[in-house]
Amino acid sequence: MVLDGSNIIAGGAKSRGTSDGHRLISAIRLYEENGYTVIPVLKEGTYWWMKHNDGKESQGFNVVKRLRDKLEQEGKNLLFENDDQYIVKLAYKKKAWLVTNDTFESRTPKGSREVEVREREKYPDLVDWAEVDQYTWGTSKGPDGRVRANEDWRVEGSDFVHLHLTPLKRTIIEDRYSELRSSISRVDASLSEADQILNAIDGPENEIKLLRERMKKMHEAFLQLDNSVPETKIPTKGKLQGLKKTELEEYCVFFGIPKSGNKDVLVKRLLEKRADQQKAKKEKPKQEKTKKNKDSKQSWEVYWDHIRNKKKNNRPKTWNSLVSSIAKGKIVEDNPENIARGLRENQKITLKKKGKIQWMD
Repeated sequence: MVLDGSNIIAGGAKSRGTSDGHRLISAIRLYEENGYTVIPVLKEGTYWWMKHNDGKESQGFNVVKRLRDKLEQEGKNLLFENDDQYIVKLAYKKKAWLVTNDTFESRTPKGSREVEVREREKYPDLVDWAEVDQYTWGTSKGPDGRVRANEDWRVEGSDFVHLHLTPLKRTIIEDRYSELRSSISRVDASLSEADQILNAIDGPENEIKLLRERMKKMHEAFLQLDNSVPETKIPTKGKLQGLKKTELEEYCVFFGIPKSGNKDVLVKRLLEKRADQQKAKKEKPKQEKTKKNKDSKQSWEVYWDHIRNKKKNNRPKTWNSLVSSIAKGKIVEDNPENIARGLRENQKITLKKKGKIQWMD
């Protein structure tokens, strides 16, 4: 299940109100509670816009930031510059449902005479668009051949609602921590609800400020608890081979692995995923040790010390080239996109149109 985070936060095609980060959290919770493995994706520009407009045209930035922090601790990314291309390709590759009201069709923006060429026309060979349409919740093709937003899902205030959602049945994927994970999920829901209530309170500035600070600490403590619970593990080769094909498919869906193919193919995929789990478990202590050693200087600062002496003409000129340069240089052992975001957050660069960057020193 791939979620178009920016579209959901905005409220979908019919929304005319405030953007709300709680909608994305509500969608994730709804699908996970119904047995789906969820991959949320958010446009990077939406994230920074929410940060600068929180409490004005937008609300719920803190819960989105908490989601981003959680995913990054798991080695996953939430933010992408070209999110539309990414979500379409990801859903197509994984044969996953795509949740969006975006049709990806060219359009003429209101008040403009110029046509905005979009993904379907710009990248006709990106994916099999007809297949993507079959697996999209939120759009459908009309008699005239045009794709339009539909009523598969909608938002009601801060809540995400999916009409006629069919729960996935899970009978075998449980372990000693299943009940704890379920309980923690309910705590997460309560925290999000408390955050929404706090955002709506119009009280004395000093009282609200204190409550926000304590709410932030609660979010941070919850994140530590959530990340401390061991992840669900894939069984050994012998146990996998003893499962039925339908049970193997259940594991594949849970771990976001394609479920096509015979039993041998499914077992092979699951064992590859199991090997990735074990590798990540071994690397995590090293990453935590590296992080502790760098507490005095963050990753972006280390990279900044490296590049600040170069002439601006010799530095990367686009976001993609910056991320690529960081990855190739191996100056710091950290996610290249995290380092680039650190430069942006700390006003060393600004992001311009078409992915171009401007160095601010």
